[in-house]
Amino acid sequence: MSYSPFVSYNFKKTNNSFFLRGVKSKDFSDFCKAIEIMRTKEHLTKKGLDKIRKLKMGMNKGRK
Repeated sequence: MSYSPFVSYNFKKTNNSFFLRGVKSKDFSDFCKAIEIMRTKEHLTKKGLDKIRKLKMGMNKGRK
């Protein structure tokens, strides 16, 4: 099985070009937070990884 890395060169520009409504807008907001955690390299620590996991658990069907 091969994996392709996710690479974002200019995500802030993309962030402003979408108009989402409802739950999907909240999911996208959480996705942006996860990208920011990765951009600042916080994901390399246990605390940063836990932040991403917490965001992931709240996305899609996990959102209340």
